[in-house]
Amino acid sequence: ELHDDPHLFVEGASPNDVTQGVLGNCWFVSACSALTHNQHLLNRVIPDAESQEWDPKNDYAGIFRFRFWRFGGWLEIVIDDLLPTRDGKLLFARSKTPNEFWSALLEKAFAKLYGCYENLVGGHLSDALQDVSGGVAETVNVAKFLKGGSPDSPNILFNNLKQAFDNDALIVAAIAVVLFDANTKDEIEQTLGCGLVKGHAYAVTAVKYVELDAESNTFSSVFGRHDRIRMIRLQNPWGEKEWNGPWSDDSEEWEQVAESQKHSLGITVDEDGEFWMPWYSFVQYFTDISVCQLFNTKVFSSSRRYYEEIFYGEWTTNGVKSGAPNDFAGGCLNFSATFCNNPQFLLSVFQRGEIMFSLTQSEPNEGTKRRDPYVTIGVHVMKVENNRVHRIHQCFLNFMDTFIQVTRMILSSLLSSNRLDRSTTILFLK
Repeated sequence: ELHDDPHLFVEGASPNDVTQGVLGNCWFVSACSALTHNQHLLNRVIPDAESQEWDPKNDYAGIFRFRFWRFGGWLEIVIDDLLPTRDGKLLFARSKTPNEFWSALLEKAFAKLYGCYENLVGGHLSDALQDVSGGVAETVNVAKFLKGGSPDSPNILFNNLKQAFDNDALIVAAIAVVLFDANTKDEIEQTLGCGLVKGHAYAVTAVKYVELDAESNTFSSVFGRHDRIRMIRLQNPWGEKEWNGPWSDDSEEWEQVAESQKHSLGITVDEDGEFWMPWYSFVQYFTDISVCQLFNTKVFSSSRRYYEEIFYGEWTTNGVKSGAPNDFAGGCLNFSATFCNNPQFLLSVFQRGEIMFSLTQSEPNEGTKRRDPYVTIGVHVMKVENNRVHRIHQCFLNFMDTFIQVTRMILSSLLSSNRLDRSTTILFLK
């Protein structure tokens, strides 16, 4: 009824296919925008897209299938084709192409997963990224990273982000607003003078070094040297309101870049919500970066390869006496007598490398309108003897790392750490 020739996809998927509507769910829409850069993942989230396309020659059932990653596996969600409208126009997520509907239908399936559209208002970027990818998401606070590191921290963060993007990670960045009182609520979705929006999330669509044309720089031209600048490209899910500072779409800084490179970078002056900005400006305005790493386990892949193992467990009590042999809910470290009753996993490390631990709790009341808060969960890493085969029964508090949060997922990592080189480690989950 919305169009005479509707389609799931029109000329493939692009960030312009995902424009946020009146619903305050930029955390999900920006994740979907990032998803359009990974066709393999998109095919997994929208399975058999060709068979779900509307065709006037075939019978049309009005049923669509989508898949989301939930608690260690892909969950299929089935919906009909009825979409919320007002005056004949879509209320929520939509494509800039009038007869393309995959983003609107995907959002409806996501709303069904979360219980209703209302439950999509506000959310964690890392949750949305994991839901559409099955990867492991980590949120980096930009200020903390830069403050706790060396003077070269901005460059290190850029190179880490570029490496993740080149390895097909999904990345979303946000300008957070800290809600201290009623006055700060007014800052949500407030447009700054530079064109960026506070309390808003943006999909990262490119992370690159941009070469500057030597002819535009006399010193570089004489010595045959090409300077380069760190740049990042972002997509506003609103489809408008772009960065208007240095290196914005029509700024004079682009005169330093050769026409051929501008063409390859896709530089346009369209108000489509996608824009480039220099890295030094990005770290000045953006507060958080959520990176969802995809575990590539293919042996012959050219990108970084991981070994992935998934384990399931639960915190259980016998309902009679805390600390009994079948009580696996030992509480936090404050309860030293029962702490070792928590689930334990033994990890043997035989060579130096990168190790990531991800702990995810199941969604309370999943699929219903009721949204109960998450319980506090944590990961505790302890180094033990190489010949240990039994559980730890006494806590000596010699933990290597401890991570505790009230979130759906915790990601902790010991990357290239000498502390884990050729050792045996116990993971406590509380």
